[in-house]
Amino acid sequence: MSTMRTPLLGACLGFILAGITASSALGQKATVAIRGFEATPAVRNAAQAAGTLNALDQIIQGAEGQLESELQRSQKFDVVARGDLKTILKEQDLADSGLVNQLDPNTAKSLQLAGAKYVAILTVDGFQDITDRTTLQKQLGPTQAERRAIQLSGVVQVYDTTSGRMMTSAPLKIDRNQLAEIIPGVERSGSPTQAVLATVASSLASESAASITGAIFPAKVLAYSFGQVTFNRTASAGVAPGQIWEVMHAGDALVDPDTGATLGSEEVTVGWARVTDAGDRFSKAQAIVDNGITKGAIMRERPQGLPAGIDPGATATGSDGSSASSAAPSSTAPAATTATAATAAASNGADSTTESSKTVLEDSPAAPSRTFAIFTKLQADQVPANSTGILEEDVAACLSGQGISTISRADVVNGVARFAGDSANTGDPESQSRVVEEALSDQASATRLAELLGADAIIVASITNYTISNRAFNDPQLGVKSNIRTYTMGVALRVVDGLSGRSLYGGSVDATKSLRRTSELTQEVDPIDDLLQEASQNICRKVAVAIKQLAPPATDVAVGETEVAISLVASGLEVPNVVAEGDDRFTVGSARLPLSLVGARVYVDGVMSGSAPGSLGMRPGVHRLKIEHPLFSPLEQVVNIRSGAPQQLTFSMKLSDEGRRDWEQNIAILEELKDGEVLRESQLISVRAFADFLRSSSINIDTSEVRNLNIGGQSIWAQLLGE
Repeated sequence: MSTMRTPLLGACLGFILAGITASSALGQKATVAIRGFEATPAVRNAAQAAGTLNALDQIIQGAEGQLESELQRSQKFDVVARGDLKTILKEQDLADSGLVNQLDPNTAKSLQLAGAKYVAILTVDGFQDITDRTTLQKQLGPTQAERRAIQLSGVVQVYDTTSGRMMTSAPLKIDRNQLAEIIPGVERSGSPTQAVLATVASSLASESAASITGAIFPAKVLAYSFGQVTFNRTASAGVAPGQIWEVMHAGDALVDPDTGATLGSEEVTVGWARVTDAGDRFSKAQAIVDNGITKGAIMRERPQGLPAGIDPGATATGSDGSSASSAAPSSTAPAATTATAATAAASNGADSTTESSKTVLEDSPAAPSRTFAIFTKLQADQVPANSTGILEEDVAACLSGQGISTISRADVVNGVARFAGDSANTGDPESQSRVVEEALSDQASATRLAELLGADAIIVASITNYTISNRAFNDPQLGVKSNIRTYTMGVALRVVDGLSGRSLYGGSVDATKSLRRTSELTQEVDPIDDLLQEASQNICRKVAVAIKQLAPPATDVAVGETEVAISLVASGLEVPNVVAEGDDRFTVGSARLPLSLVGARVYVDGVMSGSAPGSLGMRPGVHRLKIEHPLFSPLEQVVNIRSGAPQQLTFSMKLSDEGRRDWEQNIAILEELKDGEVLRESQLISVRAFADFLRSSSINIDTSEVRNLNIGGQSIWAQLLGE
């Protein structure tokens, strides 16, 4: 038998794929552009020397085309081509030269190509093309047999191009082979095992598409009932029974305060689950921790398992009552996505720098009657200080034309002062900005500030940047030579609902003014006033579009609250059971009793709201809980409160350093007791002293298990602690 092995290791090819998100009422797609696959010159040289260059090229070219098909077939992407970008850019250069009518709707617009929201890089770090040949003795005579194997390994990395955050790094391993026989007397041209190259290309495309899809569109909860989580991932995507998945609530958009760029969404952990069934259409998992799991929550696999402090044997039995009512598709966006749809609609609003600022929403229907408080800030040193006042007046004037009233500057200043309380310099503009930013950092404070202002919503507009750029165009073939000076003002925008405190819109607007300069034409104009006017019109346009997606304000309608029961346990603390067997005989039992906490203070969104254990009413939605106890470290937890049925929350608290010292000093005598030991009088005195320590420290001993089992006599702890 003759064998030919042609290894090619360290092969590296890369492709870049870019996507931007585009929202619609029914969902969200990513527009993807594939620039192509490439092998480095070193890889091509090595392949050529080994005689496998043709095979490598076939895999690359085949996978490139099939990847487009895979992404399109997923119905999550719109795939576009980039092959003729040079020609397109030349047409845009001509449009920007000033020689083309900018009011013509067919004129190319520069800087509006589909951007790269995501970038994915595929690196092949191992490649082998192995061919084995032999001669088999069969009935018809000697038969030539050939077995060809392709082994490929690599990694797909997906990055968010705005934040640079790696969203996934998924390994790829492909091993395919094909066997062919040539019967004696049969002539065949070409390699009989060439088809394995197409198989490898198809596998490379499908596995890469699966990794990219999983990074850009993470798994989500389809339904949650009686502790069972159903989510939209399958066995073919790598889901397997026993895996641990983290469940997260997608919060508000994260907006960079300096650039106005949207960096993604806040993700708050609300639960953990273990996979029980991996199906071919969806998978199921058993909830382990439920702090507010709901339909639509994001799920991510955690190979490292559960975090410390979570009991792996625990199970949750909660349900999301909204699952049934919201499961069916609707022609309109569900309530939970209204703000997203509004944001997308606002983002798609006309931002063209060529539009006249005097033709804003003249034909649009009237918006719901609302009252807005407007805050403007200046963060660009090159812009005059009085620009914030001009911007505020222009925005107020435009909103008034849309039936939206605004609050006067004096009322805004007084409202901020009342919110800030006795803090110094509350009337100073810089201090006002700080107070407003702190208030808008969480929902509870935002709604409180809006209440003091008497506002249905709050707008914060910050002039973040002012830039001047020059673009020169010189094409001898076209006979065109020009220079364009462009002034750009960037404004970060945030709109917060005054009733719920949630963000209605977060993003940025740009205002630009371009002046063309040639040897025959020079324009000298101060662009600041024009930029402020255009920025105010763009802000007004986006605010008006966003609030049309909302129902009119109904401040007289009571918002229902959910009854939330909170209980606390002491992490890792327990005491031996002491049984009273008679009037004067006390014996150490074998049971170890857990401790629970009483009298802890509970803060909801920074406001003292009650004590634990106990129940309190909370509005449905995400809240920040803080629980304080004298001997234990403060516990801060984010929870998602469901509407409807009462909700039970149990938290484990750890001793503070000072609390641990007190505990160890008082527990020392009990740790010396042995099972079955009869207490002496001195030991009994120490037990009673320890009970006094627990009572004064607001700690209780849970004797329910030994009472239910009726083991031995009555526990002395129940007597001493008054249970």
